[in-house]
Amino acid sequence: MSSLLLCSTPVRGHVTPLLAVARALVGAGHDVRFLTGRTYREAVEQTGARWCALPAEADYDDSDMDAAFPARVGRTGAAG
Repeated sequence: MSSLLLCSTPVRGHVTPLLAVARALVGAGHDVRFLTGRTYREAVEQTGARWCALPAEADYDDSDMDAAFPARVGRTGAAG
């Protein structure tokens, strides 16, 4: 059995695929920890992995990106 750490920025498109990976690894008997935002705590714990919190300054709710990153409001395109 291995001890593994999965890490993801707290964004649905990044976390969701890793949930399946976590579930498979736990099912294979590995000790899995998953570092991501608090929004995804329950989903991580449902895989059997142990959720680890991101530091507060790195955590945000991806359902409201403008609130999480106010400097992006009103910008368009890659250059803003």
